[in-house]
Amino acid sequence: MKMVCLANSWRPGGHCVAGIDLESGEWIRPVPKGAKAIPDPATHFGNHDLEPLDVVEFDAVQPDSVTKYQRENRIIRAWKLVDPLNVTDVIKYCDKSPSVLHGTGKVVDPEVLEAMKPDKWKSLELRLVEDAVFSKDPKKNERWIVTFSIGTRSYSLSVTDPVATAQLNSGKKVKSKCLLTLSLTEPIAIPKFNLPALCYKLAAAVVEL
Repeated sequence: MKMVCLANSWRPGGHCVAGIDLESGEWIRPVPKGAKAIPDPATHFGNHDLEPLDVVEFDAVQPDSVTKYQRENRIIRAWKLVDPLNVTDVIKYCDKSPSVLHGTGKVVDPEVLEAMKPDKWKSLELRLVEDAVFSKDPKKNERWIVTFSIGTRSYSLSVTDPVATAQLNSGKKVKSKCLLTLSLTEPIAIPKFNLPALCYKLAAAVVEL
């Protein structure tokens, strides 16, 4: 299987990697057996860190139990880096539906997903936006929020792309026209703030156009 990487973002315990299967055109989120995050060393290929538009080749199998919140997960074995694609090669995978991960808010109640038919459910979307604005996250030091619109709807989501974050923290701008890989987390409860288990929307990757 060959997958074009469209996200290599932070997540607790390592990295969240996601991309498109170049044969089927479907989303894949590679995960190691028995874990949900890919360890940091596995995203390094010599002196190159895995990044969007890289193509990786690997064998993948369906997990024994598939979470209803992230059905794109596939267990991977060893992978290798092959020739990357150009950004123009992946624009065709951009989502044009109204979804933006099932609604207009920053979070999704798991009950909303449980009420959907499986073929309507997704936790990954690629979006082409022309009005992205990046601003510092007032709640997290050196982290950023991207605000953008899809049609008449506006969204403001946390950025978990380490490359874009480093670029912004260095004082460099990120173009307003870009591809955003949007990801939906599994349900996360935050007892400290008395918040129930909710699925959070993230901007997992930013590719400038």
